[in-house]
Amino acid sequence: MFLYLAPRKAGEKKKSQQTRDRVGEAGETIWVEGGGGLKPVIAASSLKQQVEQAILQAEGQKHSAILVAEGQKESAILKASAEKEAAILKAEAEKQSAILKAEGQAQAILSVQKATADALKMLNEANPNDQVIKLKSLEAMQKVADGQATKLIIPSDMQGLAALAGGLKEIVKD
Repeated sequence: MFLYLAPRKAGEKKKSQQTRDRVGEAGETIWVEGGGGLKPVIAASSLKQQVEQAILQAEGQKHSAILVAEGQKESAILKASAEKEAAILKAEAEKQSAILKAEGQAQAILSVQKATADALKMLNEANPNDQVIKLKSLEAMQKVADGQATKLIIPSDMQGLAALAGGLKEIVKD
């Protein structure tokens, strides 16, 4: 099969036989040699439109693929940015929580220490005698004994505390 591009002038009728050596520029009709001579297949202008349409479609598909890729890229960037911002906010919240917790603990310790200091101040203002100091020492020893320590340090004046306990026992009996 041979393909011929031959110009056809307006008003010119199709010839029943064409020779193989007749090749011209694309005109209105494309001629194909088949059994029985050259036969018109498609108009060149129609072929040109189809080629242009195919090119435009290919360009449109290419542009569409580029836009889809850019959209996916932008989506990935936005997602990563959102994750980063969420991680930063979470870290800041944890930091603020730790700061507030530490400040609360510091205030609690400060309150306990202030209460202890106030108690000691009141005790000193009352001019305690030796008996009160020994009683406080005994109370402190009870707290030490209640703990989970395996070793206890007993002060050397424990006999004095025992004598104090005996004296208190007699005062309570009276």
